[in-house]
Amino acid sequence: MLKRSDLGNALLDSRNLLIGLLLSIPFLYLLSGLYSVGGEQRGIHYRFGKLINDNVPPGMHYHLPYPIESVVLLPASRIRSMEVDYSQLGTQMQAKELLTGDENLVSMKLLVEYSVAESGAFIHNSQDAEAVLLQLAYAQGALAVARWDIDALLTSGRHRLQQELKLNLQKLLHTLQLGIRISSVQIRQLEPPATVKRAFEQANTAKAEQLKWVQDAKAQRSSRLAESRANIRQYRLQADATANELLKRSEGDSQRLQLQINEYSKAPSTMGPRIYSEMLERVLDKAQLQIFSPSQDHQ
Repeated sequence: MLKRSDLGNALLDSRNLLIGLLLSIPFLYLLSGLYSVGGEQRGIHYRFGKLINDNVPPGMHYHLPYPIESVVLLPASRIRSMEVDYSQLGTQMQAKELLTGDENLVSMKLLVEYSVAESGAFIHNSQDAEAVLLQLAYAQGALAVARWDIDALLTSGRHRLQQELKLNLQKLLHTLQLGIRISSVQIRQLEPPATVKRAFEQANTAKAEQLKWVQDAKAQRSSRLAESRANIRQYRLQADATANELLKRSEGDSQRLQLQINEYSKAPSTMGPRIYSEMLERVLDKAQLQIFSPSQDHQ
């Protein structure tokens, strides 16, 4: 059996332990306000449910114990992504294909990259800020496509459309104060729907062939023009050479004739027979003579 003194000592020790525990509870309660924010986190500080600070930086911090104050830890401004696929809609309110400005249909798929810029606004200004962002992206994509022609969308306008979507989305998010920053909007797919894609490709092929024919015709025309210019130049050079030759020949003949006239005027009796004989020689050199005897002529 335990002695009465031992029982008293045990009760005394238990009472001291209980008192120590009771005294340590407030201290432990105050210590519960210590918290740490990691390097990839941001804290949101509340006091009686009211937002005090929506950007508590990394490190050790203290807040008054719950329920006076509380802190919610969120991932830091990491880049998140959201796919906007119009082919998954197809309801009575929303169509699978989008209508372009020139009344053609296209299928489009977007990838929106974003981050949480203001954690407090992201949590408190909407029940589901990301769902709101998704609906805004669907609506802005349809509105933007309706302002473009299909040829521009499928060729040079792709980059401009991405920038336009990013700018318009950011303006709307700023107006709604959702605390979201858009990093980029990428067009992952933009093409005619499968039902008209083949016809569209055939039309593009026909346009390409038509352009090739026009280019070939222009090239052939340019080649023939160049050839004609070269021939004209050659004929002109030949004509100039012939004219120069005839001119020089006529000048030579004129000079010789003038010399003969001068000599004839000095001695007509001598030069007359000489000129006559020279002329006769030139004529006889080119003439064909046939001599017949009188006997053959009478026969």
